[in-house]
Amino acid sequence: MYGIPSIMPRDYRIRPWGMGKSEEENMSGSENAHSGLTRRGFLKATAAGTAASALIGGVSLGAFASELRSGQPENAGDSIYQGICRPNCGQCCAIDVHVRDGKVVKTAMTHIPDSPEVNRICLRGLSHPYRIYDPERIKYPLRRVGERGSGEWERISWDEAAEEIAQKWAEIQEKYGSQAVAQYAISGGYGVFTTNHPVYLRLNNLINGSKITGCVDMANAVGINRVVGWGEGVWSTNDARDVVNAKNLFIWADNWSEAQIQEWRFFCDAIESGVNTIVIDPVYTITASKANKWVSVRPGSDAALILSMIDVIISEGLTDVTFLQEHTVAPFLVKSTDGSFLRQSDLSGTSTAETDKGDELRTFDVHAANRNTGTSAEVESPILVWDEACGALVEVEKAVNPAIEGEFEFNGIPCKTAFTLLVEEVAQYSPEKAAEICDVPADTIRELARLCADGPVTHRMGWGSQSYVNGAHPAHALITIAAITGQIGYPGASCGAADWSASSGWAQSYAPKYGASSSPTLPVLALPEIIESGEYGGEPFALKAMLIHHGNPLCTSVDINRLKRTVSISLSTSSWLIL
Repeated sequence: MYGIPSIMPRDYRIRPWGMGKSEEENMSGSENAHSGLTRRGFLKATAAGTAASALIGGVSLGAFASELRSGQPENAGDSIYQGICRPNCGQCCAIDVHVRDGKVVKTAMTHIPDSPEVNRICLRGLSHPYRIYDPERIKYPLRRVGERGSGEWERISWDEAAEEIAQKWAEIQEKYGSQAVAQYAISGGYGVFTTNHPVYLRLNNLINGSKITGCVDMANAVGINRVVGWGEGVWSTNDARDVVNAKNLFIWADNWSEAQIQEWRFFCDAIESGVNTIVIDPVYTITASKANKWVSVRPGSDAALILSMIDVIISEGLTDVTFLQEHTVAPFLVKSTDGSFLRQSDLSGTSTAETDKGDELRTFDVHAANRNTGTSAEVESPILVWDEACGALVEVEKAVNPAIEGEFEFNGIPCKTAFTLLVEEVAQYSPEKAAEICDVPADTIRELARLCADGPVTHRMGWGSQSYVNGAHPAHALITIAAITGQIGYPGASCGAADWSASSGWAQSYAPKYGASSSPTLPVLALPEIIESGEYGGEPFALKAMLIHHGNPLCTSVDINRLKRTVSISLSTSSWLIL
């Protein structure tokens, strides 16, 4: 399928803060033998006796939470520090950290009086004391002393751990090569010293080790960025607060109420503001129960549904022609011979013009001086479009009214516009045909398509539809539907999978140095085969040690059972594992 890449100026983007206010916070009333702090223990440790007595005496949780609101220490000895919550949601909400006698006793929402819309905290933000003081938290390096699986460990010092790890890695790399030591991580805490950035990358670059990618949550990114490019972010979308500006809000396989609880309030704000909310999801989630419309789609068939909606939009003339002309490749002429765009060099015969050096031939026909160095620079041949204003081929930048549909032939080269190719592609998915694939009635498909063109429209994708072999296609199709209807780049109009544009506060002083590692990056999907065969890419590849942090490949990878068997066999021989 030919996508319609948007090239709108960045200034049109709604730049996200990634923050907002929250509901009143309270703690669970249950005791849990596995938690580090029970609610009762927390009250004993942190609340004034009168407050605890008041709660037990029947005072409402709302009143109790009000008394313990951020900025009001419950004890004269408490100190409050400004912090940022940095879990995998990427929102980086501001929090107040209450400290008493050198210990964190509470985290709470930071109140910013002049910007109440950014005041918020969720249960993850409130749970930090539990994580910090969990009695099962591992605080020191442990070395296995018994048989694997026996649970027998001994505590060693940090110096001993560092020395042993460094020595073992050096021995492995000397014998098998630097690539034999690999690092694996997915996500987790996004603090200064955590996840893939930046300290672990610096370490990996220093030892020139391999890197194992998690291969998760990226199908959406690949599909979206096939169309908009990677410059706008991994899962480009407007700030979640912007959904209140939409007329129609589509939520695709995304259960905000549980999977993105830090943004759930914005969905509620949208409902209260009268935004028409449509949830497309095989499962009747809590989010679906609160929406104006729920559409159940057969799992894995989202792309067929969206392509059919595009067919309806085009057939009913609901496209935004001006947006297609000005911000997409819709009018670009695609050569039928090789699928590339038609350029001036294809017609002028200058595609092998000599460069200033006089001794090389290039596939560029325009030369310009580099403004900074004054040296010769090569400029790629201009892309051509058919301009209906003058009835001739012109450079895309000079076109007044470029045709978005049509078939042409120039100098014996047959061409079609990119949009024409899209029209031909989606014609295979009439609503009746798509209904057989995705179990959504044809009339419902038409209704959804019309709502997509009634802007402002926001499309928000979750991770459900991308968890299939065709996972990139729904995202590719969805960003295309946003482009052909012009629903990108203004308040209430956006399409993406997540708002990840908030600053995470990574310290540049710990940024990766020593140059990039020359060892390969390995997909975790191929890890069993690499370990079993001792090859990668058809070449011998020894993988003898793994540093695993901020992720559990034996829990989150595809085909976990095979990976478990493979790793178990590998560990029984000579491999080394550090967690």
